[in-house]
Amino acid sequence: MTTLDDGEIMQHKRIALLGLLQKHI
Repeated sequence: MTTLDDGEIMQHKRIALLGLLQKHI
């Protein structure tokens, strides 16, 4: 398990959420 900075985690979550939203749209 690699430890990521909170900033990196937030970015990954945002990208994942944006991808899901685009798929639904």
